[in-house]
Amino acid sequence: PASARAAQQWVANQLREARGFAAQIAEADRRSVVNVIYVALCEALGPVGADRILGHAAQQAERLPEAIHFSPRQLL
Repeated sequence: PASARAAQQWVANQLREARGFAAQIAEADRRSVVNVIYVALCEALGPVGADRILGHAAQQAERLPEAIHFSPRQLL
């Protein structure tokens, strides 16, 4: 429930402050949140576009200092 509220607030805020959003998502919920975002991307852009965006996002996330402690690829 807390993760769902955080996602709704993030979307309502026009998808700003991604780090603040991520900090509110429980570790156990992170994979399901990525899945929901991926499904939305598939519906909006099709699977090829969604795969391209998700792959690019994972590459960018791997460059963050936090990736040393938790690989973004574990969410895929």
